[in-house]
Amino acid sequence: MAVEAETAWRRYYSGCGFSVASPSPSDSPSPSDAQRCGVDSAHTAGLTFAAQSAAHVWLSLGAALGAEHHVPEQSGRDLLEPLLTCRGTGTRFQKLLQDLLSGRHLQEAGLGPVFEAGLFRWVGRCDSNPLHRALRRVASTLLQSDGSSVDLVRQYLDLSPRSFRRALGEHYTPPWLVDLVLERVAFDGSLDSVLDPTCGAGIFLARVIERIRIESPLRGQSLVAEVLGRVCGIELNPLAVTLSRLAYLDALGPALCQTLATMGAAVPVVLGDVLFGPRDTDAPPTSPMDSGSWSGAEPVTLLVGNPPWLNWEGLSPAYRDALVAHPAGLSAALFPHRGLRARSGGAHDDLAGLIAYGAADQFLADGGRLGMVLPVSLLRSRRGGEGFRSLRLADRFELEVRSVDDLTRLKPFEGAAGRAAVLSATRGATTHFPVAWTRWSGGGKNPCVDEPLDSIRRRSEVVDQCAEPVDRDDPTSPWLVGTLGQIVSLRRMAGPSFYRARKGVDTSLNAVFWVEVLGREGDLVRVRNAQTRSRVRVEAVEALVEPGALYPLLRGRDFARWSATPRFHQVLLYDTQTGRPLSESVAQERFPMARAYLRAYEPLLLRRRIHVKYLESQPPYACYDIGPYSFAGPKVVWKALAAGIQACVVDCVEDRVIVPDHNVVLVPLEDLDEAHFLCGVLNSSQATLFANAYTGWFYSTHLLQYFAIPQYNSRSVRHGRIAQFSREAHGRPVSGVEPTAQAQLDELVGCLDGFSIEP
Repeated sequence: MAVEAETAWRRYYSGCGFSVASPSPSDSPSPSDAQRCGVDSAHTAGLTFAAQSAAHVWLSLGAALGAEHHVPEQSGRDLLEPLLTCRGTGTRFQKLLQDLLSGRHLQEAGLGPVFEAGLFRWVGRCDSNPLHRALRRVASTLLQSDGSSVDLVRQYLDLSPRSFRRALGEHYTPPWLVDLVLERVAFDGSLDSVLDPTCGAGIFLARVIERIRIESPLRGQSLVAEVLGRVCGIELNPLAVTLSRLAYLDALGPALCQTLATMGAAVPVVLGDVLFGPRDTDAPPTSPMDSGSWSGAEPVTLLVGNPPWLNWEGLSPAYRDALVAHPAGLSAALFPHRGLRARSGGAHDDLAGLIAYGAADQFLADGGRLGMVLPVSLLRSRRGGEGFRSLRLADRFELEVRSVDDLTRLKPFEGAAGRAAVLSATRGATTHFPVAWTRWSGGGKNPCVDEPLDSIRRRSEVVDQCAEPVDRDDPTSPWLVGTLGQIVSLRRMAGPSFYRARKGVDTSLNAVFWVEVLGREGDLVRVRNAQTRSRVRVEAVEALVEPGALYPLLRGRDFARWSATPRFHQVLLYDTQTGRPLSESVAQERFPMARAYLRAYEPLLLRRRIHVKYLESQPPYACYDIGPYSFAGPKVVWKALAAGIQACVVDCVEDRVIVPDHNVVLVPLEDLDEAHFLCGVLNSSQATLFANAYTGWFYSTHLLQYFAIPQYNSRSVRHGRIAQFSREAHGRPVSGVEPTAQAQLDELVGCLDGFSIEP
């Protein structure tokens, strides 16, 4: 029975476009989670199914315990105690259990179907004595607590594996953040109709209902009808649908729930995919397109929510294909990437942005407002969000962005480091730049889940800024953020640089390619593969390889401003002139020992995602983001991830050229003076200020597309002084007089045209 139920569960989520396999070792179930749910710790799908079944039990029994909050004169204890007093585990016990797990007490009270129990009915039908004993323990635990104190959302979050919630893009929204969204869209409790298209646990719906109850002059049945007609939600996760419907009833309160029961109406929270249509757990879809569409939906004046944050490359292939074929043309309009960039994961578009546009297209009235919690990357990332920043969906409508609240430093989601923003916009108008941008920081303390918005505002630093595209000729370019005076100053530095940046080598199996040199043995070198964090376990081995196959490896942690000390080497069987992998025969002839070392890992090399996707015709040891520039002599390098730009000039170590890894950005140059000039400009405060103004966290190759560094001129005294400063800085200890030296460098760079910093 459980096996059949798990199969149906897999079919449901696979049909919704989500993988139920283990995404990575970092998300694998812990032994304690596996033991708690009674499954093999290596069986992630089984664990998730068991955990979701357990979460449904907690939701059902917890809702039964608090029945009086929804059904007047119904005692929760009267519903649960029969489970403890019923002798044996026969037919009567199963009937009691099935009634509780289906929310029958709510249906009989006239509140309609509240529980989405289809995928979890197996628990009530199971005749396993150990399972029934466990269920009795749950009921006993609940009966020992105060019914009003059972936090069903917390129980769901605790029981549902983090890996699965990440696969669904779930970040449950704290109440204060909901209040901020409603404030930014100027929610009117007496007029607005509201839809949350991905309503999760129903917190947006509940807060809206609470305000309508306060602001509406209506009472009784008229008020209930008003709420049902103006507040609705859509959600794809069946457990979250149950949570959302219960939250809806909680917000109505016992008296209005009793009124609702007399009306024969149901809570308007629908199980479905906002982009594709309703769902049915009893008839799981086989593809995302099986459920049709939301035909005949009434437009709303307000669209709010916190849609799932999922990168395009994190979606299942079936779901991506369905989005590409979407009849509304959403993918073509918002995800402009094609070819290798899209296939390789270089396109970091987020599903949240597509949901915002798709929901606005189907449900938001012209002149209606949109208020959503979205990834900041949709507005400030070069490698994603271009379609979102077009602020239009083909020729159907435009969005006028009214305000953005940047909550990156506030960290609003418990246990998650997502860079969140609240975006407020109006459908049917054109955005005029600059847009109001408010930056929040928490004063050294992250918000508590239940902390009121006023409290967070009082203790936070709230800075009013503005934003506009960094490239005025390209409205889809990342947004430049700062005060109006800063933007005027930074705008003079904006433009394409003379130089082109490249990424370092992506091996996608560092624990094989990266090695530690142990010493020379005749004409060979003894190495041991580096033990790095890897999705694939790679045993540590020692081997002899030819020195010509080894290149000093530069990782981000191996250098800082003005200084680099590579620790490892990497084994690369490449032609340094063409940047192409050596053929099998040439590699065997020139580097037989290194080829033998890599051949031992050949099954792992061939299973790498980069090889399967777009290196299939290349030798097993081929890598990605590699070319003749990787083997250039002098290079300017900087860290893609750092607190400010940290650049350095590197060349060779013992006559072997340094090759950076994929988290390092490089510019190959032939002239050392030119390299030091470029390095000096990049290490200036002006460069970090500019980069942080439009991206703030990922200093990749795009920096030189927007930061207008001029070409080095050997006859320019100013250029020469900057290059000389860099040369001297590379020779100083890192602990030198940094503040004084930085001020001197900033003054030199400030003499370049347009590079002065306004006070």
